[in-house]
Amino acid sequence: MKKNNDITDKSKIINEWQWIYANYPKFDIISDVKSPSIYISTIGHKFDHLKRSNFKDKYNEILEKESYSICLIDDSLIIYYYIFDNNDKIVGHNLVYIPSPDVENSHFEEEVAISKYLRADYDRTGYKKIIHTLVHLHIGIYNNNFRIPIAHYLSPYDFLYIVLKYVYHNDQDVVDKLICKKQKECLLSSDEISKLRIIFGE
Repeated sequence: MKKNNDITDKSKIINEWQWIYANYPKFDIISDVKSPSIYISTIGHKFDHLKRSNFKDKYNEILEKESYSICLIDDSLIIYYYIFDNNDKIVGHNLVYIPSPDVENSHFEEEVAISKYLRADYDRTGYKKIIHTLVHLHIGIYNNNFRIPIAHYLSPYDFLYIVLKYVYHNDQDVVDKLICKKQKECLLSSDEISKLRIIFGE
């Protein structure tokens, strides 16, 4: 039997996702969770970044095909996608919260949805010290890229916690189910550590 600290990144992600899948009825705000699609080097489905011009069409396509990971009671969507190396270590992720733009089909409500869009990327492409860290959080869909540095990769629990706590303002006793102590490798340089960053589960 493996000790806890010997469990691979991939196993941890699968375990958390499967727990959410099995326990989502405990969260009143979640209406559906898809079982993780597990492949050799990835978990989940790759997601193309949204633009203002295609936001509503892409949202409708994802909802219709049920290619989301989690659907919330207001039809907002969460998508998980993780990439692993040959040792099952995480080398990338794309985690997305897409607010439903369909409230009364109005342009104003679509703009509100676009402003609440969240994307947490772990991506070595385009890395630029301090301003484009390996892991970062995008808020909204804007021409000027706004990225908040994150110290480590985000697990399924971490990202769901962000959405439920900071977008939907769920009570702490609800989101406490998603908090667990984890050891994660810091992915920031020493210069980046001295600047603003977000840390989860430490």
